[in-house]
Amino acid sequence: MPRKKNSILNAKENEPFVDVVIKKSNLDGESYASVVPKKVDMISLMKATVENSKMNIDFPLVYAVVSTLSEQMMSAFENGYSVDMLGFGELKAEMKGRVDANDTPLMLKKHLEPVFKPSAKAKKAIEKLQVRSVRRVSPQHIIYYVSDFRRKEMRNCLVNPQAICVAGKGIKLDKVDKFLYAAKVADGFNAQRDKLPQREEWKELFVVDDTLSRIVAEVRNLEAGKYVLVLHTPYSAGGKLLKTPVEVVSDVFEIKREGAREG
Repeated sequence: MPRKKNSILNAKENEPFVDVVIKKSNLDGESYASVVPKKVDMISLMKATVENSKMNIDFPLVYAVVSTLSEQMMSAFENGYSVDMLGFGELKAEMKGRVDANDTPLMLKKHLEPVFKPSAKAKKAIEKLQVRSVRRVSPQHIIYYVSDFRRKEMRNCLVNPQAICVAGKGIKLDKVDKFLYAAKVADGFNAQRDKLPQREEWKELFVVDDTLSRIVAEVRNLEAGKYVLVLHTPYSAGGKLLKTPVEVVSDVFEIKREGAREG
């Protein structure tokens, strides 16, 4: 008796898994996770069905039946019916967003969106999945470190600096509004956890030059102390204009003023 071929239909994994990617949002500081799907297409499923079937069927027949069924399901959905997805759940049209009591049918139509409601069987099936790996993606906008412009080896602890070099990713400033400020903070301040000082206490820095990965600014007006930089960028990490500017806050760096200032 011939052995069945290994396929996606009869291959059983000892521990069904998914891989997860975690990204941090620059807009609200929260972290968001998404699943990296293991995709399978309908053609592969149909071929595997033919290979593993005990009945005398061929691929063209299976393809014709599935295609006809798919067309009928789509036709029913286009005519306003909710469609049972063969045990996976229900596909239906729902209203999304806020509406006004006086909205016309044409205005209400704009709120229609397709919605999938998973079945109890689908919800139970996902309980078997384990998270195999977690990959954390670095944010699109970040300040790596602050160094003395004239002495690049000095990073995050600067002695008598006249200008600083800010290294990062996606930190290019607006062409007109060069929003770059230094906020003085207390010992033990954590930019990821603690609130920034009041905006009135920030000191604006004069920007000499800025690119997507580097900013040069004067800091003659900063006294000794610990600071974080606050900047606004309207650009993505790739240089595309964003709809909403992103605020980027650096880690703490320290400025020391020892003896006479450098000329």
